[in-house]
Amino acid sequence: MADAKTDARSDAEKINAFLPKRGAQGPCSACGQNAWTLVGGAGWSVTLPMIDEAGTIPSAPPHVPVYALVCNNCGNLRLHAQRVVDAEEGS
Repeated sequence: MADAKTDARSDAEKINAFLPKRGAQGPCSACGQNAWTLVGGAGWSVTLPMIDEAGTIPSAPPHVPVYALVCNNCGNLRLHAQRVVDAEEGS
């Protein structure tokens, strides 16, 4: 697997190469438009905090790193696990 800190490809290049290979590109499921923007930029990442079964967020929760795409028309968010996308780099 490629190391994200030393990988020369940008996150946008990685996700743009990954989605067509997996048949995951396409229009927004909410509005039908096909205009996406990757959330974040160089040096930034998006993570989802994991919560416990009581629904509370621990003070130092584990996180799931994701690539987040936002629909430019309606704001719908689409998430792809960073681990899976980055693993494509090594195959």
